[in-house]
Amino acid sequence: MTVHMFTYGTLEIEQVMRAVTRKRFAARPARLEGYARFLMVGQHYPGIVAKRGHSTTGTLYLDIDQTTLGRIDRFEGRDYRRRPVMVYTEDGERLRAWTYVIQQHRRRLLSPQPWDRERFVRKHLGAFLTSLKQQH
Repeated sequence: MTVHMFTYGTLEIEQVMRAVTRKRFAARPARLEGYARFLMVGQHYPGIVAKRGHSTTGTLYLDIDQTTLGRIDRFEGRDYRRRPVMVYTEDGERLRAWTYVIQQHRRRLLSPQPWDRERFVRKHLGAFLTSLKQQH
């Protein structure tokens, strides 16, 4: 059985997803309503929390197998909890997916600063990919 995965941070960058999963997946731009994205304190990556009136853009990866889902779970670690959500694709299609939300008791790890994907790619992606390769 496969599932869809909504990503909104480093995993939405195809090179990072490939480094973590060792696979390529079909992907579509998507939006998650009712969640806000913030930079994690002292880190270069974000987390999301439920927040009325907000939405988060990201990438929806299609047909993730269970082995790969386990790899992503390990990558996300203890600060995040995988949750089922409904996302909207660019063409308005509504799809069920999994995403990773900051656990309630770990919310203090979120800064008030929004995450800037382009800044991450420009300043931190190279070092981030190197650290991933060293872990595998």
